[in-house]
Amino acid sequence: MSVSSNSYGFGHRGFTLIEVLIAVLVLAIGLLGIGAVFPVVVRQQRQAQDTIQGITSRQGAEAYLLARVNKNGNALLKDVAIFVDNDTNAKPEEWHVPVPDPKSGVLTINGQPLPLSDRLTPPAFSEGVDPQFVWDFAARRTGPNQLELAVFVRRIDTGITLSQPRQRAYTLSHALAGTDVGASYARVPVGEDNSGRPTLNGTPQYSSLRVLDVEPLDQGVRLRFAKNTPAGLLAALRQPGQKLIDNTGEVYTVAKADDIDRSGVVLEQPVPPDVILRIERDGFQLSVLATPQIPAAAAVLKVSQ
Repeated sequence: MSVSSNSYGFGHRGFTLIEVLIAVLVLAIGLLGIGAVFPVVVRQQRQAQDTIQGITSRQGAEAYLLARVNKNGNALLKDVAIFVDNDTNAKPEEWHVPVPDPKSGVLTINGQPLPLSDRLTPPAFSEGVDPQFVWDFAARRTGPNQLELAVFVRRIDTGITLSQPRQRAYTLSHALAGTDVGASYARVPVGEDNSGRPTLNGTPQYSSLRVLDVEPLDQGVRLRFAKNTPAGLLAALRQPGQKLIDNTGEVYTVAKADDIDRSGVVLEQPVPPDVILRIERDGFQLSVLATPQIPAAAAVLKVSQ
């Protein structure tokens, strides 16, 4: 008896070209999905880290503002109060913003300079670490002996590049706060272009706080900025997570850009009903304090003189 066998009956069929292409396509889609998710995760982790560090920096800024004494022996708060009371351009209850030098970021309060180096966290020239955050503030009077201070903390631009002169080794501290650094090597902590859009590279000018009139819509769920708001600034203000502080002391977080109005935003929490009532009944003009960059922290500090 002879027994024959078909070796092909026990073999394995190879993949067809179509099956291989489908497998490659599925793998590519999976990798694209991972590639799309990964930057989001990294961004969320950075934002969470910034929030924690921003709170610490904000607390340091508040302590500084309360304790600072200038070279003439006067408390900084006294200089701030004089600055607020002498600013006749601002409307009642509106925030008064010390305007920084566009090239250095130095603030001047009642004729007294507030160095940029004092507003950096960690401090400039700290051993082994560069500054990561910078704070700014605005003030408004809420009563005869009452002030409110709004403090904004922003991460220093992450795209700053350091030019190195011959026989020198500049660090970020030198570029931001060095006293003998040439103009071509100096940078500001937070830069913006002429349209108000953040540049993220420390040039060409310091990005200052803004006071902007707004109109609440839909019972305060939405805010509309003025139509003459520069396009770059408006785009920055419409970013999710952006912080706004109004001229009643309320702090808002932007949930998203308004899909209905290209000049507006949707808030995570609406404008309070009593503020809406003041607008409708008394013609109160609502305005907000804002920065082009999304702050790591933004808060209001009440001060008694």
